[in-house]
Amino acid sequence: MRPKIILTFLAAAMVLSSHALPQTEKKCEQVFHLFDKTVGEYSLMFYRVDWEGGGRCGRSTFYTLFLLPDRVHSFQSTSLYGNWVNRLYENMSIESYEILDDSNGVYYLNDTACFSAPELDTVYDSLYRNLPKLNAETYAWEYPDKTSDITFRGFSPELIWRHPGGLYIGYEIKEARYYRESNYLILLTEQSRLDNNGRTMNGMLIYKADGWQWLSKPPEEFRSEPCE
Repeated sequence: MRPKIILTFLAAAMVLSSHALPQTEKKCEQVFHLFDKTVGEYSLMFYRVDWEGGGRCGRSTFYTLFLLPDRVHSFQSTSLYGNWVNRLYENMSIESYEILDDSNGVYYLNDTACFSAPELDTVYDSLYRNLPKLNAETYAWEYPDKTSDITFRGFSPELIWRHPGGLYIGYEIKEARYYRESNYLILLTEQSRLDNNGRTMNGMLIYKADGWQWLSKPPEEFRSEPCE
């Protein structure tokens, strides 16, 4: 009778493990909900980050950003933001934006200015893989300046802010928004790897672009690599 008992136990364990496996494969995904940006170089921006995948993934976080030409002040809250944002919009001017088309991984501003996601830096990748905790926060703490920047051609915008939950090595561009009036370029990034808790490490980058990049001929120092 003992062999039958052992076989029955093993069979039950296999059934339980087969049902448990899909749960461990589920990931907690960051989803960015971008609200509008107010008009001007000195402006306000609001966005929310939701976690999809269940309550274990974390609470939604609401961000308020003060955008300045050379930096960003960020405030965040995990409490509900209610309807005050909509009421605020009724009394503020909102700037329109363009969503740039993805042309095989290259985003064009015009025929002389474009950008694309950076190639994977193997040195930065090795630094990440050897961290005691594999997540974006630990990497940013240990190596705050070792991130892969977007490849720009024909113009040279200034990075003024990174969303703190993103891992900015070996990432792709998910969406590119350009605010023509105030010259802000906002990129949502997509990170293929998960941290050691099964969470995505997508991010957001905010750039301040110079005013001349829409000219038909950019300054001589930025003509070394034409858009392909």
